[in-house]
Amino acid sequence: MIVSDTYRFAFIHIPKCAGTTVRAALEQFDERQEVMTRGLDAHPTRPFTYAPAPGAPFADFHHLTLAQVQRWFPAELARVEASRSFAVIRDPHERLISALSQRLKQFHGLAVEDLPPARIADALEEALAHLDDLLASGNDLPFDFVHFQPQADYIALDGRRIVREVYGMNQMVQFHAAMAAHFAPHGIAIAPFHLMRENTSKTHRFKMLHKVMTASEGATRAAKAMLPAAVKRRLRGALYRERGDALRDLVQSPRVRAFVARHYAHDLQLWAQTQKGPANG
Repeated sequence: MIVSDTYRFAFIHIPKCAGTTVRAALEQFDERQEVMTRGLDAHPTRPFTYAPAPGAPFADFHHLTLAQVQRWFPAELARVEASRSFAVIRDPHERLISALSQRLKQFHGLAVEDLPPARIADALEEALAHLDDLLASGNDLPFDFVHFQPQADYIALDGRRIVREVYGMNQMVQFHAAMAAHFAPHGIAIAPFHLMRENTSKTHRFKMLHKVMTASEGATRAAKAMLPAAVKRRLRGALYRERGDALRDLVQSPRVRAFVARHYAHDLQLWAQTQKGPANG
């Protein structure tokens, strides 16, 4: 999440909901992330992943649920509640499939374009079978399943709405307008979210180059951080292609629809609310 005491706003980064795009525009205003991770044990290979206490399981600090924030950083939760707070959510069916794609890429090194339909279906079934138990427990998911965490866990806490302004991913223009109006009195312009695509699901055009980049992930990230935004966008266009329809048909599958109805009922309600207009609580 991004929290600014100076500008009195908070953005809660829900995984697989265009959060990386928004973060690219707003992270310059974040005043809390470094405070929250100072002195914590970092995961040896996964960026932004820390153990909140000695011997505790690792957690993805880019995607902390409100329950985790309350448990480990109650003062930061109070800051969120005292600020104008925002979040972006996504149709739960589409998000589930996007999370599967992310898991295959991030934790198994597999691009969906390289997999036959039967292998994709098997991967989906394997993930959903494991998630049935994890989600039924009611606990926060482990960091390697964080992209499947219910969106409602980032919006409400113990049945109480915390994040006040919630936009759908199809409402990025409206979200940007709200943020632009928030910063206008300070003379600050915010880059338009709907024209930025920082972390869309893509696959690498050149597999050998991709293997080299993955093997030297830290050095690659440091080099990318030094490049101007316009140069990074041109490089992404040259190196990556859109994932297209490889997983889109799964969104309508009975297995996915039933799974979403069973485990993401609150997400479905939130999504329906946003489709009538941004959900202000």
